[in-house]
Amino acid sequence: MFRALALTLLAAAPAAGAADFCAATAEALQQHLDSASANAQPDLVRIAAGTYVAPENGFIYNAQAIAEPHALVLEGGWTGNGNDPCGTPPVGDPLLTVLDGGGPERIMWMRLSTTSQLTVRWLSFENGGDGGLQIDAPFTAEFTGEVVVENNAFIGNTGIAGGGLSANLQPFGTGALLRVAGNLFVDNHATDDSGAARIWGVASPPGTTGARLHVIGNTVLWNTTAATGEVARGGLEIAGSDLVDRVVANNLLWDNASADLALFSASGWVLLHNDVQDTIGFEAAVDVGNLSVDPGLQSCAGCAPWALAEASPLVDAGAHPLSADLWTLPTQDLAGRARVAGMAVDIGALELAVAVFADGFE
Repeated sequence: MFRALALTLLAAAPAAGAADFCAATAEALQQHLDSASANAQPDLVRIAAGTYVAPENGFIYNAQAIAEPHALVLEGGWTGNGNDPCGTPPVGDPLLTVLDGGGPERIMWMRLSTTSQLTVRWLSFENGGDGGLQIDAPFTAEFTGEVVVENNAFIGNTGIAGGGLSANLQPFGTGALLRVAGNLFVDNHATDDSGAARIWGVASPPGTTGARLHVIGNTVLWNTTAATGEVARGGLEIAGSDLVDRVVANNLLWDNASADLALFSASGWVLLHNDVQDTIGFEAAVDVGNLSVDPGLQSCAGCAPWALAEASPLVDAGAHPLSADLWTLPTQDLAGRARVAGMAVDIGALELAVAVFADGFE
C-alpha cells in the first residue's frame, strides 16, 4: 500500500441540509449509495480505509430513477477517530481504500440524472472483470451537470470499452463539466477497445457552448486492448464536440498497446505538455510543449514503477493554466503531496519524490 506523506486534507463540513454517511463495510457502502440516490439532498459518502469486495453486479448508484438533482461526493481514505471509523479525513493515497471486483464483477456503476454533480476521489478500483468505474447519464436529454474523477487508481481491470474507467456523458449540454485529473491507470484491459479509459463528452447537436472536457495530469501505463488495426487504442480514448472546451494537459501516456491517446469526434483539441508515445485521431488546434520521450521511470528494487526518477525529462515539464483558462491543476498529487513541488508541475499524476516505493511513498 502507499504510505501517505502529505499534510492532512482539511475536510469541508457538510453543507446545511446535506447528508453525511460513513461506510466501513461493503454492505454499508451500497446502503449509503441507495440512500444518496433518493434523498434529494447533497451527499457525502466517506469510505473508511480498507478493502471492499464488490457485490454481484457491482456497487450501484442510480440517480436516474427519481432524477436526483443534488451533489454526491464519494471519498476514500478516511481513518478512525475514537468510535468513528471515518473520523479522520484522508491524507491522500488512493490505495488505502480498495474497491475490488474480485475477478468477474463490474466494480461500480454510477447512473446519473441529467443534472447530477458527482465527485469520486481517493479510491482504488482493482480487479474488475466487467470494468472498473462506469459513469453514464440518460441519452434522452442533455447532461448539464458536473463529473469530477480525481486522484484515483485504476489497476488490473478488464472491461468491454474503457477497462479502468468508462465515462459516457452525451448529449453533453451547456455548462456541463467532465474532469478526469490526477489518476493512475495501470494494467487495465479492454476486450473491445480503450484499455485504460473511455472519456466521452459529446454534444448533440455539436453546437453546445460552455461545456468543459478536461483531462489533466494522469499517468497511463501498460494498458492493453484486444482490438487490432490502425484505430486500436490501449490507453485513453477521449471524444468531445466542437465548442466544448477540450483540454488535455500534463498527462503521461506511455507503453500502452496500440495507441496511447485517441482523440475523436471533432478537431480543435488543446494539447499541452503531455508525454505521449503514440496518438491517433483528430489533430490539435493548439499543440504546445508536448513530448514523445521515454518518461524515465523509477527502476530500483521495490520502487513503484510508475513514479518518475530524478533524471526524468518530465520533472518540472508540465503546463500551468493561464488566468483566462477554464481548466485547473489538481491541488494534490496522487500521494497527497502538493501538486507543484518544483519550478513547475511535473507531467503525470505524481510529483517527484526522493524515492517512491511500491508499498509506500518515500
